[in-house]
Order: sequence, then structure tokens, then C-alpha cells
Amino acid sequence: MPAKRFADFCALPGTGAGPMRRTNPVLVYDGQCGFCRKSLRLAHRWFPAGWDAVPSATESFGLNPTQLADSVWWVETDPAGTLRHYRGHRAVAALLRNAGGHWELIGRLLLVPPMSWCVELAYRLVAHNRSRLPGGCQPAETQQ
Repeated sequence: MPAKRFADFCALPGTGAGPMRRTNPVLVYDGQCGFCRKSLRLAHRWFPAGWDAVPSATESFGLNPTQLADSVWWVETDPAGTLRHYRGHRAVAALLRNAGGHWELIGRLLLVPPMSWCVELAYRLVAHNRSRLPGGCQPAETQQ
């Protein structure tokens, strides 16, 4: 089976329109999470260009609901147009690499062991406890 292409997952929801061509990588985040939205606003302030953000309820980019609820995702294409997915701390590192300059170096360093092990653990702790952080996150059954 051929690999899925980025445009295959970019149709505008509910419009019946054909694929929407995205030129930028996409950060897929939990739009119901206040902490996630605050973090996203900060990321947009620091890194304003070269990427888009999409709430996970809007588009899935080939990810299942469990994956979307678990972590932030960075979705980009390789030169052949094939989707590449980066989860959690790797998504954050991809955002930093995409920013260029000294941020690109920091993003690359976040993926080198033993630094990557520490960053992955920190990401998991934050993601697991995001309901306790500023902005919080309501449990799924109480969201309105």
C-alpha cells in the first residue's frame, strides 16, 4: 500500500472540498486543554512563522484518537510528500528545529541521548499532569 501523503489528510472538515494544500508543517494539539492553548500562544509568540497549529478535534492527519489525546504531534512531509509524524518531546524538538538559528541547534540537542531521555521524561510528566498546571485541562467526560 502506498504511503499516505500530507494532502490526503488536509481536506477542510465538513466542506466536501478537495485536499487543502499545506505548505507549512503542522503542530496538532489538544484544543480542549487550557494549558496546551497557553503553551501554543507562547510558541506562536516566540516562533511566529513557518508552521501552523491545528486542534486535534479538527483534523487527525492519520492519527487515531488515542494518539491525539496522548501527546502533541508535529506533522510534516519529506521531499517526496510522505507524512512524517513526531510525538511529544520529538514534536517540540521539531518545532525548535523549524524555527532556525540557535533554536535549531537546541532542537537537535534535545534528541541526543542522554539529553533526549531527560526531555522525554519531562514531557511525559508535564503531559500526564497538565490538568494541575496553569490553564489546566478538564477531564474528557466533563468538557463542554
